[in-house]
Amino acid sequence: MNQEHSRRAKMSFVCIIALATILSGVNAAKLSIWNPPQLARQFPVSSIPNVVVGHAPAHMVNKSLIVEVFPADPIDACTPLNPLPLKAHNTNPFVFIEMTSGCRLIQMIRHAINIGAQGIIIMDKYDDVTNEKERKHFSENIPVLYIGKQDGAIFKSFLLSKDPKRNEITLRITFEVVGNSNSWEFWITPENPIVYDFADEIQKNIQLTTLAEHINIIPRFEIHPLRADAQSTEHCLFEGRYCFYPNTKKWDGKVLLLQSVYMKCLWVLNAKKFIPFLLNYKEKCQSIDIHTPECLKESASKESYDLDALDSCYQRSNHTLDEQIDNYILREEQDRYKFMSASNNFCLLYTSPSPRDS
Repeated sequence: MNQEHSRRAKMSFVCIIALATILSGVNAAKLSIWNPPQLARQFPVSSIPNVVVGHAPAHMVNKSLIVEVFPADPIDACTPLNPLPLKAHNTNPFVFIEMTSGCRLIQMIRHAINIGAQGIIIMDKYDDVTNEKERKHFSENIPVLYIGKQDGAIFKSFLLSKDPKRNEITLRITFEVVGNSNSWEFWITPENPIVYDFADEIQKNIQLTTLAEHINIIPRFEIHPLRADAQSTEHCLFEGRYCFYPNTKKWDGKVLLLQSVYMKCLWVLNAKKFIPFLLNYKEKCQSIDIHTPECLKESASKESYDLDALDSCYQRSNHTLDEQIDNYILREEQDRYKFMSASNNFCLLYTSPSPRDS
């Protein structure tokens, strides 16, 4: 463990990172790989950075879709395409197209629409798609995404693989940003009382500004790597892939990791209610140290969250792949945590010595 990582490991913290973006309409997207895990491991983080939105309907602003990706047949989509597999009709089928010089872009898109595509991912001819000028807003009411040549080639190899464990790709696509908006990343450790005091301050400050409708609070959860000196994985899930080392011996990391999944699901279900939920959670659960799903659900119900939808989100976060169980929420949070650690972007607004390291 290097010195910088060790320093962070000795601190519990809460942090907001303001990521100001001034963009018009829907022009950013994040791809999160759900399946297959071999594809996810091809990238340093679960979000693939080199993706831009060529077109997306306005109603998709700040929305997420779970989609299945199918290769166009033929892959360049310059001629009418063969039908999608029957199973595609039970999903949100996105068609993957490799851009060539053989035909016009609009032809490729219309061929995909004709076989029932709900969206299109186009593998560009270039690695960097962010500066391309050919990003037309088509009249068709479906999203069109562009992925760079290098990243797209990895997708293509999986989609055309003969191995059934590799060639079915499931993504979560989140469309971002609307108008002039600020996204604040709010780092959370469920057992840390400072989190809830800070949430109270956030709520008060947001209520004082006329920009409240343009501020997106994004909760992020601290997920640690397995410590080299760990004798067991009592604080870890999924064979040590995701760990959390609490500040006190009262809690084991497994319980708090599961709380993090539930909390992230609440944010996904209704982001606007998330900070009020934290304040209810502070009063009911954190104040007497009852970090359990039951107490969390009672707090969520006060904000009129749909508890059936919450359980459904929680269940979907665990899925069996390659005879192992993984959790996409914990994977996303751990990847973000690693990225922020590596880029030294954490702002430690509050720090305190951690008893586990004293």
